[in-house]
This record gives sequence, C-alpha cells and structure tokens, in this order.
Amino acid sequence: MAVNDAPPKAPADADQNSRLGPIAGIVFIASVILSSILFGDVGAEPSDPASEVVAQYLDTEQDIEAAALVAMLGIGPLLVFLPIQRDRMRSRGATWEAETLVLGFAFLALATMVDTGVDLMGRVGAEHGHQEVAQAANDFTWNIVWLYSPGLLAIGLAATSAGLRHRGLPRWLGAFGAVVAVGAVMPWIGLFVGLVWMLALSIYELVQRRSGSRSA
Repeated sequence: MAVNDAPPKAPADADQNSRLGPIAGIVFIASVILSSILFGDVGAEPSDPASEVVAQYLDTEQDIEAAALVAMLGIGPLLVFLPIQRDRMRSRGATWEAETLVLGFAFLALATMVDTGVDLMGRVGAEHGHQEVAQAANDFTWNIVWLYSPGLLAIGLAATSAGLRHRGLPRWLGAFGAVVAVGAVMPWIGLFVGLVWMLALSIYELVQRRSGSRSA
C-alpha cells in the first residue's frame, strides 16, 4: 500500500493560502547571496602584516558597507518567515521542533550580526589608521564561522524530527535536515547546505499553498 509522504493539511484559516512566509524565506536567501557577492573576500591571512590587512580593508570598504546593509535588511524577511513557518509546523503536530527551528534561525541571525559587526569594525579601524583593530577583526573572521554551528545543529535536528517523526515536514526535507545537522561540524559547508534546505522548504510551502488555493 502506498504511503502518503505529504504532511497533513493545516486548518483552513486566513493564513492557509498565504504566500507571505515562503516568499519572505526566498527573499532572505537572496539577500544572503547578494551580501556574500558584495562582500567578497578581504583575502588577508592572520600571518599577513598589519599594513597589508589595512590596505585590503581600505580597498574593499565600499563593498563591506553595501554587504552589511543588505545583510541587516535581509534579517527582516527572516523575521516574517519564522513565525509563519512555526505556526504551520505546530499545526502539524511538530511543537518543540517548530520552536527549536525558530531558535536555530535566531542563532544564525545573531551570528550574522556579529559577523557583520566585525567586518565593519575592521573597515573603520583601517580607515582611521588603527592597525591593531583591523588586524584583530581580520583574525576573528577566520574563526567566526563557528558561531553558526549551534544554529545549524538546532535547525537540522528540528527538521529531522519534524519530517521523520511528526510529519510536520515531508520526509525528504526531514532527511535533508539530517545533512544540515551534520554540517554544523563543518559550518563553512553547513551554511550553504542550510540555505539550500531553507530554499527547498520555502519553495515546497509556496507550491503547497498554491495547490491549496486552487482546491479551495
């Protein structure tokens, strides 16, 4: 007998056919990609002389400012996406998973703000000739990626449980969530995997809501 992998439908309410949540998720992902492209890479290593670090910050200061603006504005759509997705998962029986997913993304948002703040600190330090500040910021950026690990682990575990235990998500998104959780061990890869997972979730929810609106 065939097993229906789709999660049970949420109650028919005003939010059932809303596309705001998934669209906000896609906009957030687009902002992350754009911010990464704008920022690029300062390129200095911890072993480089402070003067070289300062020079590279000065060469990319406009890019850093633009990337920081896009990254901070991008958190807005994330704050729209999360409560809508939380309510949707809770309506499917995935209660603690929904809350853990929100906390995981909150950790990612916090890590992004710290990451952006350090980049701006390095730029300002270089601009005002504070070589030690620019050097410290550059050194920190080489290890700052580990700040994303707790959020990735929380998101991955929540997605895995919601998909494989409670059908709060389809099984394939639950299995994908396990990959996100493993990515917390290598966050420089896990971040990319987490973004792909969120994109897949947003597209899935968007398709589901379009199907719901047609059958209503």
